[in-house]
Parts: sequence; structure tokens; C-alpha cells
Amino acid sequence: MNKRNVIIHAHIFKNAGTTFDHSLRGNFKDSFIDHREDDLVRNDPDFFEGYLNQNKHVNAFSSHSVYHKPIGLKNTDLHVIHFFRHPVERITSVYNFEKKQELNQNSNLGVQKAHELNFEEYITWRMSDEAPPTIKNLQTIFLSGMGPNHNLIEQKFEAATNYINSNPLLGVVNRYDESIVVMEERLKQFIPNIDLSYVRQNVTDKNIGLSLFEKLKKLESLLGDKFLDVVTKNSYDLDLYHLSNHFLDMNINDISNFQEKLADFELRCRVKLAARN
Repeated sequence: MNKRNVIIHAHIFKNAGTTFDHSLRGNFKDSFIDHREDDLVRNDPDFFEGYLNQNKHVNAFSSHSVYHKPIGLKNTDLHVIHFFRHPVERITSVYNFEKKQELNQNSNLGVQKAHELNFEEYITWRMSDEAPPTIKNLQTIFLSGMGPNHNLIEQKFEAATNYINSNPLLGVVNRYDESIVVMEERLKQFIPNIDLSYVRQNVTDKNIGLSLFEKLKKLESLLGDKFLDVVTKNSYDLDLYHLSNHFLDMNINDISNFQEKLADFELRCRVKLAARN
């Protein structure tokens, strides 16, 4: 009996996840699910066993709330994908996104604060102990598979490090195309015709044309002394960001004719963009 292969996209907020979901929908059509019942996923480590058994048509699944490690099922292999972003550069995108959301009685605290505060004030609040860890080592928490809070952060860092060491399906946002080519190469042995080309979605980065270095320097200028606080409170994420880049480089080196495959992928993306326009 052939094994069923299911992609699980653990969608980290403001980490190019909407663009990746667009690719999954394009490739898998109706067998892709963008799941929005967050509490069901977040609070039940055994969620996938029941869900996938009840939904045999699903071959790709995305959720913002996969804070636990999805366990493989009998006759089903789960291919779990995360994207990692430079944690300091990421904070501007988080603020811009929450600022543009409609403010109403159902708005979460982050959206309320983004409307109430200017950028510097918002960052001061986000760095406080009472604020959720949305821009404080959030990616370490996510990749650890140990639950959606800041508790046991050192253990979560160790678990996240082990995860990165063992999972080739980890993308780096500012190296998105390279990451996707690695993913396609790894996944095509299970899904031979996989095509993850894309048209960029949900862009809130007003400095998208700047290099990562330029973005960080601009942010440092905006925040002044608070910049150091942001760096300090994202120290685990920063270590994991550098580790993610290291392993991406290693995965690229393992792929024959990588530059040709990257050029082919970029051509597929340009064709898709032209077709949309």
C-alpha cells in the first residue's frame, strides 16, 4: 500500500506564509486546506490523526497554530514546513500588518495597540513582560513544538535547534526562492509533480526594495536605544536565524545543478506573474 504524503505548513505570523499558502493552493487545488479553527489545532497534539483520517482528500494543510510537533500516522507521512525570518527585521512587518487591520470590538490586543500607539511606543509595549511574545523569540517557541508561550524558553531553544538540525524543509524568508527550490527537491520524491512557484501575496513591507542590512540600519535609527532591547529579547531567534541560514547553505550544496534549478523556478514565477497580469 502506497503511503499518503501530506504537507503541513506551520504558518508563523508574518513569515511569508500567505505567499506559500498561495503556492500550495495552486499546486493542490481542493486538496489544500487553510485551516482557521486555531483552538482546535493549538490545544490538541493529536489533532492531525483525527482530522486527516476524517478528510482523506487533504494533501496539504496550513494553520497558524501548529505549536506542537505533528506526529506521523499509520500509512501517512507528514512533511512539516516552517519559514524563519530575521526576528528584528520582522517586527516592522508585524506592526504594519496590525496597524492596517480594521479596529472593532473583536480586535485582538496587538491590533488595538497598533492603532493606539506609534511605532516606537508599540515596540516598547511589545518588549514589556505583560505583552504576548509575538516579536520576542516567537520563532523559537514555534519551532520547539512545546506549546505557545514563553515558558521554559531555554529548553525550547534546545528543541528548536534540534528541529533545525534535522529538518531540510525549513525556509528562510529573505532567501525565499532558494528555500523553495530546496523544498521542491526534497518533496518531489514523494510528490513528483510538485510546483511551488508563486506570485507574492499580502506584502506589508514598505521597504521591500532594501537589503536586510539596510532595513536593520533603518530600524536601529528609528528605535534608538530601544533597538538593543529588541535584539536582546530576540537573542534565541537570532541564533536560530543564523543556524537556519547555515543549514540552508548545506542543503543547497547537496543539490546538483542548483543554480539551473533556481533559474527554472524563477522563470516559472515570472510566467505565473505574467499570467495574472
